[in-house]
Amino acid sequence: MRGAVRDTADTRYWLARGAEYLEAVPAVENMRGQLESMAKAIRTAAGAPTPHAYGEMIRESEMGLVFVHVRRAAQGAIVLEIIFDYSL
Repeated sequence: MRGAVRDTADTRYWLARGAEYLEAVPAVENMRGQLESMAKAIRTAAGAPTPHAYGEMIRESEMGLVFVHVRRAAQGAIVLEIIFDYSL
């Protein structure tokens, strides 16, 4: 995203933004629940008493994990990466 002025160290802010982005992703009906579940897990991590460390797993379900990474890409640009890992 361009025009980002928030420091990447503010994990609560970036987790909340990541959840908002997931909720805004256009998705077919059968994927909507999965995106909402991921967003809920990320919001829970954002509200935890101990700040989240990027790269730490966030448990979405018994078999689903979410990983969030935020890094500065260039002046005024941030990369917010959300990875979903589902173990079968």
